[in-house]
Amino acid sequence: MKTSGIILQKLLALRAGVSRRAATQLIRDQRVRVNGKLAELGMRADPSDQLQLDDQTLIDPDPVMLAYYKPRGVVSTLRDPLPHATLSEVLPGNLPRVVPAGRLDKDSEGLMILTNDGGLIQELTHPKYRHEKEYEVIVRGEVTLRTCETLKKGIHLAEGIARADHCEVQNPKTLRIVLHQGWKRQIRRMLEKMGFDVLILKRIRIGRLLLGRLRSGQLKKIRRSDLF
Repeated sequence: MKTSGIILQKLLALRAGVSRRAATQLIRDQRVRVNGKLAELGMRADPSDQLQLDDQTLIDPDPVMLAYYKPRGVVSTLRDPLPHATLSEVLPGNLPRVVPAGRLDKDSEGLMILTNDGGLIQELTHPKYRHEKEYEVIVRGEVTLRTCETLKKGIHLAEGIARADHCEVQNPKTLRIVLHQGWKRQIRRMLEKMGFDVLILKRIRIGRLLLGRLRSGQLKKIRRSDLF
């Protein structure tokens, strides 16, 4: 079983035009094959893999790529077992079926990519591609050049050494931080270990694409060339 790639339910949902929950049930019902072999829950798949539903080969839909300014307080999933606002609740109901390429924690805001392109999802979420993401961070406390040097040198987290690729002091309360690692709540955890409380965390760039004038809750169509 593959350990890399996209979670099969996500890729199946995009190609079959169904929800993740429905995709999970299709796999449970043994109606799905990957490259001719019966699919199992927990499998991962690559965009190049052939998916079949009831012996009918599924093809990728026409690509849709959207830049989205995720508001604070919204979780970056389409469903959540807890009573949190989700993307499916705040996005327009007439959108084509898209999913988030990556995550941004509930208390953070800023740029996300929504797409139905499995290849783009894999490229944006797999660490081997090392695509940069830039954040503006406002903290309680006073940051200095030494703060940046420590962040670039590295902070011990459960996953290993977390490092900022670039760090810049904007003012005594504000940092600009560039990462490619993208671990869960990475910047918050790094700064908390240094004694800072993060007040505002905003993602302002993914690859070459800037948040720009996009406002909270707004969407705009983009092309792959806008990102890389």
